[in-house]
Amino acid sequence: MVTDPMATSVPFSSDDFLFGLGQIQGLAKPAADGTGIEIQWQAKGRLAKILRSKIRTRTIPLADIEGVTFKRGMVGGKLLICTRDLRAAEGIPGADSNTVTLSIQRRDRKDAESFAGELSLLLSERDLEKAATAAGLPLPETPS
Repeated sequence: MVTDPMATSVPFSSDDFLFGLGQIQGLAKPAADGTGIEIQWQAKGRLAKILRSKIRTRTIPLADIEGVTFKRGMVGGKLLICTRDLRAAEGIPGADSNTVTLSIQRRDRKDAESFAGELSLLLSERDLEKAATAAGLPLPETPS
């Protein structure tokens, strides 16, 4: 679980909205209770900046996350969140099947890499605990 409430958050955007006439801007961060990833977003009109949707929030539980990777690009990058269930990604901008793709700007690449690394570590620890429990092995002690 995410134990640091001040852990990395990552801004993202998408221009693939309303045939290019709108833009999605959002934030991906650890959920406040540490049980998943909270994704917040808002749609904005390109031509009329006053047109904005309500801020929407969706949480993907850690149990539904298969993996997280960051792919660096020339200008920015992509944060890819793969889920175990199609419903976990449903309704989130950038979702296609069980993968949520968030476009990251160049200035936010380090935060996105850190976010992906922290989350990958948590997922690995979760999988290790499951494997140890299934095998009947004692769980390793974690330093306080």
